[in-house]
Amino acid sequence: MNNATLRIVFEAKNEKSVDVKSEIAYAMSFARGFLCDGGEYKIKLDNIAVEIVKADGTKVMHAISSLAALECIASGEPIEWLSKTIFQDYTEDFVQSVAKRKVSDLEKGMREVIAKVLFDKHGARWWLMSVSNTVRQSTERMYESQEGIATTDGGELIHFTFLLDLRKIVVSNWGDFVHIFKSQARFTQLLDDLNVIRRAEAHNREITQQQLIALTAIHKELMDQIAAHMPSAVSYYLVENWRIQLGSIFESNIEEHANIASEPCGIVEAMHAVEGQIRRFIDLEVRVRSLLVPPGKEVLNNRLVMLLGNVRESLEQMLSAAQAGDADRVVSLQSQNERANQELSQFREEYLMSELGT
Repeated sequence: MNNATLRIVFEAKNEKSVDVKSEIAYAMSFARGFLCDGGEYKIKLDNIAVEIVKADGTKVMHAISSLAALECIASGEPIEWLSKTIFQDYTEDFVQSVAKRKVSDLEKGMREVIAKVLFDKHGARWWLMSVSNTVRQSTERMYESQEGIATTDGGELIHFTFLLDLRKIVVSNWGDFVHIFKSQARFTQLLDDLNVIRRAEAHNREITQQQLIALTAIHKELMDQIAAHMPSAVSYYLVENWRIQLGSIFESNIEEHANIASEPCGIVEAMHAVEGQIRRFIDLEVRVRSLLVPPGKEVLNNRLVMLLGNVRESLEQMLSAAQAGDADRVVSLQSQNERANQELSQFREEYLMSELGT
């Protein structure tokens, strides 16, 4: 434990994601009951973090809740607690669901970009003009078997293709896709690697952490390439990617804030701590500004940048006053900094947790 975050680690009793979250809720509720007396905590505390592991130390789930989020458990509002708590879920059923979603994202994005590029070049007959006989015939047979009618409409048939079919279509028309995927050898390797994971996912075999890491890297590389040329095909990906990056930024923010809170309290050390906080908030501003913001999220992102800037500016003014030896102004600016931090924290609770929550 440090001055800001209580860390609890214990071995999991359950395997499914929903059951493990119940374990976490129980642990956090117990910790709150032990540390909180009449609404007042016995120690200085901002967050409670829980890490659940297997007997061999393998991660199962991590979670971090603010004290405000914990009050949702105490008041019998578990859904609110879930929405305001940051989770890192490594349970098998959750990993499987993430894998399915990422594979589905890639298949949808690939199909849309293929249909768009080849339609733009060849028109409505693109399926007949650009797809090999082998892929065309097997896909048309599947469509007829499932739909009961025959068609040569590529806009319909593309949705009945498999990953290896998509790879073959792109490679056989490489000149039309080189501006998107750049390297044919790299593209082929990514699709082959993806297909191995796709087979495991399709047959509900366990997806290992190593496979999920590999899938995430493949997903990001290909979806970034598609999004750069055809954002409309992957708007859902842009939103998800923005949320993931925001979650990462704020998770690191919590950890760094906890470290700063444990610094010595001498005047020189305090000034060094403020300098460190200024650098941290400059970094946060730069990272948030650099995000690729999806349509409809610009106001939220800009508001966050402004609030981060308010905290940074108040810290800079505090440091300047301290260096000038103006103690009264330091005290006044400290109150201003606390208000800026409170506004940022409230914004994070009310708005960002609705984006980053489960």
